[in-house]
Amino acid sequence: MRCPPGFWELFLSDEHADPVYTCPSCGNVGFALDHTKILGNNGKTSESCRVCGIPDFLSKYPNNEWHECWKENGSRHVFELPLTERIEYADHIYDCMYRKEYVIPSEEDVKAKRLDRRIFSDNDRDLPFVKDDSKLTITNDKGEKWEFPYETNRIFELDSDKRYVMLIEECGYARLLASDHLGVRESPRLSYPGLTPDLFTFIGLFEPDCVFEDRDGVIYTASVAKHKREYVFEDDDFHKKVSSLVERINNIINDLPKKDFRNRGILTYCIMELESMDRRGDPSRFIPHNLISILEERPDTFKDNPGPIGELYDELKETVRDYEALKRG
Repeated sequence: MRCPPGFWELFLSDEHADPVYTCPSCGNVGFALDHTKILGNNGKTSESCRVCGIPDFLSKYPNNEWHECWKENGSRHVFELPLTERIEYADHIYDCMYRKEYVIPSEEDVKAKRLDRRIFSDNDRDLPFVKDDSKLTITNDKGEKWEFPYETNRIFELDSDKRYVMLIEECGYARLLASDHLGVRESPRLSYPGLTPDLFTFIGLFEPDCVFEDRDGVIYTASVAKHKREYVFEDDDFHKKVSSLVERINNIINDLPKKDFRNRGILTYCIMELESMDRRGDPSRFIPHNLISILEERPDTFKDNPGPIGELYDELKETVRDYEALKRG
């Protein structure tokens, strides 16, 4: 499935009230809430059209693609299906729409591990082709070891069947993508259309090493030399402040319900931006555009959440101000 079942269950559950508002996609009475007037989303307002299944976050915008894919897949009345079939059908529609929007490998391409170069440039991501003198080294607790040249956007095979990985770079940072057999551990909430989940299930960060696990319980460690544009300032006050804040946010994420995809995703983005601010040094090297956008354009993301999440808003704003005035050597 392109989305986890728990994601769809949040929108397609039978626990929602009866619909009274017209769906802007299919034109049927399908929503219990008027989502044109709802700012943000805290999980309590999540629902799908009872007829075509479009989730509310897509229905707020012109979405002829969902309607077109719903018709291409039989125009079935989604909520007349049992929940399990409902989830599979909605995900099938979403996959159809996704494939119209992005360059996605075919089943034959996946089997042959063929990569269309457009995946790295045309899918809302800038994933450059990078080579340097570093090495990607992978070891596991069975004593196996592999060494590959540092080269992004190229598949490296650990065997001829189930185990393969690939390096990508995003904003100057290395990411490790790994095949489904190597994808037991939870990944950060990142998505790379055309690559995940079609070819790779696991996304790993180098902090400084990347640890992942296979379906047989074998633990792997991947390492590369730190990128020449990466900086770590472990002894100054800003690093200590960011480290403390990241630890708090991680604790908040761990306490959230598994189905709270929205808050888990936003808080994960906050951690990524905070860590990038710390590692990249100062505003002359990196600007946390995503975090600034959330704080300035969507303050309700935090303010509408009482408790620990709401309390983060002022501290995140203060941390960004401290960073903007930061000077490091």
